[in-house]
Amino acid sequence: MTTGHINGIGESMTYFVADSNANNLDAVTGVGITWDYSALQGYTTTVDNNILDATTAANAADFPSSVFADELQGNFVIYENRVVDSILAQGYTFSEPSVGDVLVLLSSDELKIMQYPFTYLDSYTDSLSGTVDITGGFPLSGDYEGSVTVSADGYGTFLLGTTTYSDVLRVKIVETSVADLGLLGIIPLIRTQYNYYQPSAQNFPIFMHTSLDAAGTVQNIVYSQDLLSIIGVEEQNQSMNISVYPNPTTENLMIQLNSSVEINASIVVKDIIGKTIEGKNVQLSKGTNIVSFDLSNLIAGIYLVKIDSGTSQITKKIVVK
Repeated sequence: MTTGHINGIGESMTYFVADSNANNLDAVTGVGITWDYSALQGYTTTVDNNILDATTAANAADFPSSVFADELQGNFVIYENRVVDSILAQGYTFSEPSVGDVLVLLSSDELKIMQYPFTYLDSYTDSLSGTVDITGGFPLSGDYEGSVTVSADGYGTFLLGTTTYSDVLRVKIVETSVADLGLLGIIPLIRTQYNYYQPSAQNFPIFMHTSLDAAGTVQNIVYSQDLLSIIGVEEQNQSMNISVYPNPTTENLMIQLNSSVEINASIVVKDIIGKTIEGKNVQLSKGTNIVSFDLSNLIAGIYLVKIDSGTSQITKKIVVK
C-alpha cells in the first residue's frame, strides 16, 4: 500500500456486522496462503465508516491539530493528521454504555496508525502517551500510555461468504496500553485487530476482526463489507432487554431481564478494573425476570454488571453511593 491508498474527506464504507465468535485466523500467515471465512455468518445490521473533516467533528476543540476524523459507527472516532509517509493519531473518543464517554488525548506522544509504503513483511512499533478522561457516573481521569506493533503478516486469497478475493494483504495491529486511574488502579487494555485489504480495488479494508481486552473482559467485533448468510432466526431471537434500578444505588440492585426465550444466563458484578465482586447463574423464563443483588457492602464507585446468555452479552454501568 502507498499514500495513494489513504482515504480522503468525504469517503465512506458501509460494513455488515458478522458473527463475533469468528476465529481470528491468527496462525494463518505467509505468502500465497488462504484465509477461509466462506462459512461465516452475519446479520443485516450495518455500520458506516466515514472520513470527516476533523474541524466539524464532535470533539474538534480537543484536537485542534487534527485534519481528519475517522468515524466508525457514529461512535468511535480517531482524530488524525497525515504527514508525508505516515498517518498520526492525536487521540480518539468513544462511548461505552458500561463505562461512559471516553476521551483519550495523546498529547505527549502521538500514535503512528500507518506508514507508507507498507507491504508484506513490513512492520513497525510505535509508542503512545497522554491522558484519559471518562465522564458519566463518577468522573475519572488519569495517565494513558502504551505501544502499538503493526505488521503485514500475510498475502494471499481471502474467502468471504461466496466471494473470493485475490491479492489480499493482511495488516495485524496489536496495541497494548494502560490507563492509570489513581485510586482505582491501573487498567490494562489490549486491542488486537486484523484488517484485510485488497489494494488493487479499494482503500477501505474488506474485512475487520477486532478483539478488545479491558482488564480481562474481552469483546470481539467483526465487520464485513459483504452481506453474509444470515444467522438463524432462532439464534437471533434469543435476545434480552436489560434494565437496572435504582441507579445510583446504596443497597439493593434490581436487574430486570426481558427474554424472548427460556434460557440460562450468568450475571456478574465487577469493579471498574474487572475484578468479580459477585455472580449468579439464573434460569430465565420467557418474558420478564427480576434478579436482585445486595450491594450494601461495596464502597462508593462505578461497577459493571455483565449478563451473558451464551448467544449475547450485555454490560451495564452502575453507580454505588
